[in-house]
Amino acid sequence: MKNIYAALGNTTRFLSGLTTVNQRGAREACLMLVTSEPGYGKSETLRWYATQEGNAVYLRAKAGWRPHWFLRELLDELSIAPERTTEQMFRQALRALMTRPCPLIIDEIEHCLSDHKLMESIRDISDLALSPVVMVGMQDAENKIKRYPQIGSRLACVVQFEKADAKDLKTAATTLLEGVTLENDLLDRILKETDGRMRLVMNALATCEAIAHRQKVNKLSAADVATLELAHDWQARGRRPLKAGV
Repeated sequence: MKNIYAALGNTTRFLSGLTTVNQRGAREACLMLVTSEPGYGKSETLRWYATQEGNAVYLRAKAGWRPHWFLRELLDELSIAPERTTEQMFRQALRALMTRPCPLIIDEIEHCLSDHKLMESIRDISDLALSPVVMVGMQDAENKIKRYPQIGSRLACVVQFEKADAKDLKTAATTLLEGVTLENDLLDRILKETDGRMRLVMNALATCEAIAHRQKVNKLSAADVATLELAHDWQARGRRPLKAGV
């Protein structure tokens, strides 16, 4: 498949939320939360945005992150050699973000939510630099953030990513597949079997493209792959696995 990004409905939702943050009334309310169940395309969308925006900083939180580790990775992304202490690194990061404001994206925010000092460090960066901070996490992240009233009150927007619909699937297939067209009945099957979860949709599209290329055809219908598994759903139970291809 083509190594490009397909802008779908969740892309529009995210960009609309970012507009809300940028047009906020309270200057300190510059936090945004993006949530969904796994596999809805949050990380892919945020990485795409960071690339498109140019000056946005994308960080993927790690298990065991503490303020020192967070600041070191932030400075690395800002191409700044970190000094030794946490206080020094905080001043470096703050100075850089005040000089060159840019959105800060923190993916896998769950890794941060149990550490009060880390969450307060993120809030301090946002408050003092007035930099939009986009936190990306699972469905229950919003409830966990509410344990930090000073942070929850600064959320200008919460964007809920949704399952892909038929229009999204058609757009993804048209944008990403190379030399292969999928008939509507096959698209319907993919949507039903993946339940609109983009991670599974992408796997199914890749499988269809590989089958078409092996068979040297440029179009596939549901009948052409009737006995084949198009994407493995790890959540499915008690299902007899089908062959992956021919």
